[in-house]
Amino acid sequence: AIGRLKYIESDEINNAYLSGELKPTDILLTDFVPSEIPYVAGILSLTPTTPNSHVSILAQSYGIPFAYIKDPIGRAKAMSLVDSLTLLRTSSGYWGSCTIETLDASSVSSQYLGEILELKKAPKIEVNEKLSKGSIVIRDLTQVWPSDSRYIGGKAANFGFLRRTVPNNSPEAIAFTFDLWDDFMNQPMGDKTLREEINSRIEPFNTWPTDIASLDKELRDIRNIIRKAADFSEEKKSAILNELSDFSPNEKLRFRSSTNVEDTRYFVGAGLYDSYSGCVLDDTDNNETGPSHCDPEEPEERGVFRAMRKVYASFYNLNAYLERLRHGVNESEVGMALLVHHSYPDDIELANGVATLVRQPSGRSTRIDINMVTQLGAVSVANPEGGAIPEVVSGYMYRGASNYEGVNLQQRSSLVLLGKEAVMDWEEDYLWLVENFYQISQAYIKHFPENQEPHLEFEYKKVRDGEIVIKQIREVPTNSSSGSEDLAVIGAPSQFKVFQGEYGTVMGNHRLKSLWQMEGENRWINPQAERRSFIANAQVDITLDRETISMSGSPLEWSNHRFKIRQSGNQGYARDSWNWNGEHGLTSYWIEGQMPNATAYEKDPVRGLSQITYFLGADYRKSVPVYNSGFGGVNEGTTRNDAVRLVVGQPSDPAQEGSLLQNRSFSAGGVSIETQFYWPPFPKGPTAGYTSPLEKWVQTKIIGLTSDPIILRGYFSQTYRPGHHNFWEDFVFEPKLDEELSEAQASELEEENVRQILLFTDPWGQGGSMSFIGLDGESRSPGK
Repeated sequence: AIGRLKYIESDEINNAYLSGELKPTDILLTDFVPSEIPYVAGILSLTPTTPNSHVSILAQSYGIPFAYIKDPIGRAKAMSLVDSLTLLRTSSGYWGSCTIETLDASSVSSQYLGEILELKKAPKIEVNEKLSKGSIVIRDLTQVWPSDSRYIGGKAANFGFLRRTVPNNSPEAIAFTFDLWDDFMNQPMGDKTLREEINSRIEPFNTWPTDIASLDKELRDIRNIIRKAADFSEEKKSAILNELSDFSPNEKLRFRSSTNVEDTRYFVGAGLYDSYSGCVLDDTDNNETGPSHCDPEEPEERGVFRAMRKVYASFYNLNAYLERLRHGVNESEVGMALLVHHSYPDDIELANGVATLVRQPSGRSTRIDINMVTQLGAVSVANPEGGAIPEVVSGYMYRGASNYEGVNLQQRSSLVLLGKEAVMDWEEDYLWLVENFYQISQAYIKHFPENQEPHLEFEYKKVRDGEIVIKQIREVPTNSSSGSEDLAVIGAPSQFKVFQGEYGTVMGNHRLKSLWQMEGENRWINPQAERRSFIANAQVDITLDRETISMSGSPLEWSNHRFKIRQSGNQGYARDSWNWNGEHGLTSYWIEGQMPNATAYEKDPVRGLSQITYFLGADYRKSVPVYNSGFGGVNEGTTRNDAVRLVVGQPSDPAQEGSLLQNRSFSAGGVSIETQFYWPPFPKGPTAGYTSPLEKWVQTKIIGLTSDPIILRGYFSQTYRPGHHNFWEDFVFEPKLDEELSEAQASELEEENVRQILLFTDPWGQGGSMSFIGLDGESRSPGK
């Protein structure tokens, strides 16, 4: 997303939207995510939110970022960008991992911004235009299919999958058709029909964007007219009661919204419309006094006609109408049908949840990943309120060459008492859901054979008798952006440092140790055939000729600058190269960004420089020394090329929460070294092949070379390079590059002919070796 970042507290979001303080083009930063949020360009929260909530499902459907910022650095950066044009990119990884990046985009011109936002323009929804069924109800939902959304809307039409696949674990239901809706809308309302009255009120607001505050007032009036001034005819009331006669009259019935502009393969519309409960006896007891026959705790009657009118009125909820308007929906082609079944009162509800399912076919096998978010009792997952943390369980299933399934508890519910394993029966209930979600997905792809990888969402409940009920299925379509042939670069200043992990060599890392702040040009580039550098300016701190110097300016102005797209297989690299004089004479330096391939940027076409992987290299005219350690000991050699990877950040960045403090010590020839540094937190999930990089230096103490111990704390004076799986480690220490080194200590090191100390350690066996590099470039062992 790219838009103005606005901080709005959760209870002020709607007011801010109506007043224009928060606009649909803005990125919302809020303290807490409520159960409903109007359309915005992106959503960032400062508190964890419920996965699989309606807000989450809608964000996926819209293709907008929706994330919780946990990292204190990320929070501070986001808050610093409030009221600024901001580029926000989020991505999710395995086992709940994610990345969140915010960049200042205030230098972007209005024209360029418009070109980018055109790619995010809402597509026109393919609506299955409502038609007359010739009757007001469909009683047998085992016979309905998604194409029947033209008669009964998406939610009711999808219900057929449940009634056919899990008939004993889905509610018996009927659906009132658009015939009933049209009859209701055609009732007289003064000298107009109700439909004509509504159309006259919304006609001034038929283009996007619109006057939201004025529209909201008109929609409020429309909903009041439907709820209070309009009603079903006596003939239709009799027909409705007749169709409801198979349900128990003294039990609540749930009337669920089912429009033909939601729960389709093209648009989900989660949470835009409302559902209500009603009691038949309250409408047939020949009085209007309470309490309700179906719920004695309700002091007023709650009849079915009242419930149906309230559902109908929700067709004109503000966010619902805005989404139809934003997607260019013709109001004459859509309407409200009703899915009806017995209600599940809160007092019998043991658990409720929302699950998402993703199928990943591969040859003759299929992997199914299921994410189940469940909460105790009737505390809603789909529309969460309060701060209760839900349970999260991941399920998996393989079918094909091998057949197995399992579940993993990822997060406990804050409402579950200690000693209880999970919200429902562990693992039995969850494995049952995995199996039945799979069976329903099988029925779904059988009906849509061209769509073998649907992203499906389910809602379920567990009730007092132990029964698990699956009450909803829908596909969650994704809408990232229109296709783009080029990449949009946002030139926000981006800071980089050298990656001190499993890449390159320790000597290469040290020779190229540098800090970069780069600004890019705000423009479109062709990642495969760009001919001009898009780095507008760079400020560099780097060690050249044994001292750290600073340079700034456009790389275009550096000596012998050249630019090209370098191809390596199917991967392109945007390379800037130039010449600098350094310790090893005139050297060709280069920096190159790994260009995303077409499949990566076609639907995600915006990048800041910090969102491009950069590498820095040097090509020397003469060979330079390298020292590498491994299982065979320390090897000395030469090279004419160094390359390092750059990562976003500064040496002053604090260690992350959960980072791992490391201590290494080694002594040889009367010299001892104690070094402390942080590894980042281990990644979640399987970590086969993981090697921890250095995240942050603490300090290094060197005793025995000078009268007073040398304390190194600087970025340039300490370099680290781990071996595979951290089985060994290479260090280079160059005290002269540390700002805290005293003149007396510098003189003592010169007298000892020590420029650099190389340390090679085995942190597991506590073995290792130490070497000195003299001012003459020669290596020797301590004590020699």
